[in-house]
Amino acid sequence: YELIEVLGNLIDNAFETEIKDNVVIISFLRKYGNDIIEVSNKHPRIEEEGIEKFFEKEFSTKKKKGRGYGLYNIKERLKKYDVEILVENEYREEYESNFISFRIII
Repeated sequence: YELIEVLGNLIDNAFETEIKDNVVIISFLRKYGNDIIEVSNKHPRIEEEGIEKFFEKEFSTKKKKGRGYGLYNIKERLKKYDVEILVENEYREEYESNFISFRIII
């Protein structure tokens, strides 16, 4: 159930962006013997320092008050099971846009 909560939170975040003409892509992959769940959405490129802040408690890119716990909780929950989450910028030619991708590697 915790993996479903993590995935649900990532999907909610992907849809809650203020990006006009947003696209959300959810992928289930197997690479190099690992299962990977990936949630990606259109987003302006974010520098590495900015990505690291995503998982800080109370940090949010959204303007509403009381935000900034979702990604922090995800990281804490995954840490409990020694599961890694990677965040990357990825330019997608088919959309001519940058995407931010969250990959859970199991």
